Amino acid sequence: MKLEFKILFNRDNHSNDVQKQIIRAKDYMALATIKEIPYFCNVGFCGGGGLEDEQTSFNIVCFIYEDVALRLNIYNQLKAIFKGATIYYFQDNQPPTLIS
Repeated sequence: MKLEFKILFNRDNHSNDVQKQIIRAKDYMALATIKEIPYFCNVGFCGGGGLEDEQTSFNIVCFIYEDVALRLNIYNQLKAIFKGATIYYFQDNQPPTLIS
């Protein structure tokens, strides 16, 4: 199962809060339990209706096939790490869900 998280933020926000959140997410994904699954992270750009000042995105994609508990753990951890940010959650080829 493909899990994808897109976290949107304002690129003009000059505090280092976003950088700290990205580092926390990187450290979490590097844990021994997560190392067993393939995952990909990148920073990108976004635009369009309804995004206001959130022109930059941090994207995490991972593939977990059987471990439901791990999927739920990743979901909850990333939601907690990026608390207050706009987070879209994609699962397989389904439309995105706004979770925060």
